[in-house]
Amino acid sequence: MLICTKRKAGCTHLQHALVCTFGYNCAVYLSGLARHAERLAEMGRRCLLVQIGGAAGTLASLGNDNASLRVRAQLAVELVYMIHQSLGMSYKIT
Repeated sequence: MLICTKRKAGCTHLQHALVCTFGYNCAVYLSGLARHAERLAEMGRRCLLVQIGGAAGTLASLGNDNASLRVRAQLAVELVYMIHQSLGMSYKIT
């Protein structure tokens, strides 16, 4: 008998409930882990922001062309690299 079709007692609030399969139990746990992995992947886009635009946030001190935006983007990349290095993680600057 395959392990994913092995029957077991289901549980709800630490009490036995209807019979379910071990595979179903694993699928429920894995779906939760998959959701959290998606949230962690989105966290960088939502939370890892850089503000170097000065008091008013205009980036006027860096010039009035796209150079200021490129400087801000490069600073963000280098900060992420430094954080990875301090945590002992590998990171490739692209």
